[in-house]
Amino acid sequence: MGLFKRKRREPVVHPVGVWRIHCAADQPSVVARLQAYADLGGSGDPVELQLDTAEGWATVVLRGPLHPWAPHQLAMWLLDGPDARVVMVAEPAGTRPGYWLVDDAHDSWMSGYDDTGTAVTVDVPSNEVVRGDALDHPPRTATEVLRAFGVPAGLWTTTGTVGIALTLEDPQHDLNPTLEATHTTRDGMAQDGYFPY
Repeated sequence: MGLFKRKRREPVVHPVGVWRIHCAADQPSVVARLQAYADLGGSGDPVELQLDTAEGWATVVLRGPLHPWAPHQLAMWLLDGPDARVVMVAEPAGTRPGYWLVDDAHDSWMSGYDDTGTAVTVDVPSNEVVRGDALDHPPRTATEVLRAFGVPAGLWTTTGTVGIALTLEDPQHDLNPTLEATHTTRDGMAQDGYFPY
């Protein structure tokens, strides 16, 4: 009999959020990419996504109490499509400000700015985060980056019209559920082994 009992960790309660993943692709291409993601056989509960398209762009809308790693992972998956232009926009949730992310020069990173104007870099596979370190692209609001990428204005706030069920993992306490800064600089994150091999 052990002297100490290990206290069970309480489940993470995620605030309800809304994420829009805008990608330069048509509906059949995005549905095929989502199906390929589903075929990986995740063990989470199915989540109902919504999809809308216009002018060569598709927007996947996720809503609910999701671990932020799940939409980041899905955005990175959609980046592997033929055009490889993706803008992910997260609305504010709980105490977390809204933010946007685009493809970064580092293979497994996405980066952008939050609603306070703070630079944000996310190593997607590990959900490690750097805040406030200079990025290779200028500070912009979500509206400015959507306009710069050419995302049709009708998709900026879409709720989606086509429903798709997709299994998304929830790593709970692992993989930084609150998106706290885990490194002080991008160079530090790269040196700590999060740079792709």
